[in-house]
Amino acid sequence: MGSLMIKPIQRVTKYPLLLCELRKATPASHPDFRALEGACAAVRDINVNINEFKRRKDLVLKYKKNDEDESLREKLSKLNIHSISKKSKRVTNYLKILTRGESQLPDH
Repeated sequence: MGSLMIKPIQRVTKYPLLLCELRKATPASHPDFRALEGACAAVRDINVNINEFKRRKDLVLKYKKNDEDESLREKLSKLNIHSISKKSKRVTNYLKILTRGESQLPDH
């Protein structure tokens, strides 16, 4: 365990494996079993958040690089129905996340 704590950010993806293996080896009647279950769930959530953050960061860097390298004419030439639809869906999903899925339009 000591060597795994040396570089926590590099090793954080290993924690769910370690904790869940420890939980599997722990009898359900052991006083630490419930804490191990909670720890397994917590580190899995942490990894999901880390992966999502990394995915978003990579996406931003990709678009930032493209913005710097391309002229407006090149950007417009790449637009098509599929890319517009894809971007529209992303914006819609982002707005749903921000509003927790609640419609902001009045019902008629």
